[in-house]
Amino acid sequence: MRKAILVLSAFFLLAGVVSAQTVDEIIAKNLDAKGGLAKIKAVQSMRLTGHAEFGAMQAKAKGHKVELIGKEKTEGTDTYHLRVTLKNGNVRDLFIDADSFLEIKAIGKTTRRGTETIVESSLGDYKEVQGMMVPFSIEQHPQGMQGQGQKITLEKVEFNVPVDDAIFKMPAPAPPAPEVKKP
Repeated sequence: MRKAILVLSAFFLLAGVVSAQTVDEIIAKNLDAKGGLAKIKAVQSMRLTGHAEFGAMQAKAKGHKVELIGKEKTEGTDTYHLRVTLKNGNVRDLFIDADSFLEIKAIGKTTRRGTETIVESSLGDYKEVQGMMVPFSIEQHPQGMQGQGQKITLEKVEFNVPVDDAIFKMPAPAPPAPEVKKP
């Protein structure tokens, strides 16, 4: 009986180690699929051009916890389901395409005006920009309420373009309205 318990304990300990390595491998492949960590870190600025329709990882290094929930179908696609517990306690579920290793869906809790809401984000239409993969379509909506969120469609993405500091200045206050004289 002792041997059985010891073998079972060793199995569960090793399963945790294998799972952690698998999560690290999935994250590494996800970063590689996007163009690589070196390219991502080299980005100093990013300009996105597009339109919005309203009606929308370095987790571990920053103290976040990432665990592999399993491999499952998401919207008909084989995905790895990762659960990211942020250092502040917030939880995000990421669904990474098992073939391309790019995110196709994320689910997270957010608090707006004191009310907790679960928000789903779907990412797609990935295109290569300067050697990195970028989603050009992002849809977000409260969970279970498709069509009541927002859809963002990017038309252009540029990395490391110069940004004029003047765009961050507050505009001058408007002049006071002229006084209306009563007859």
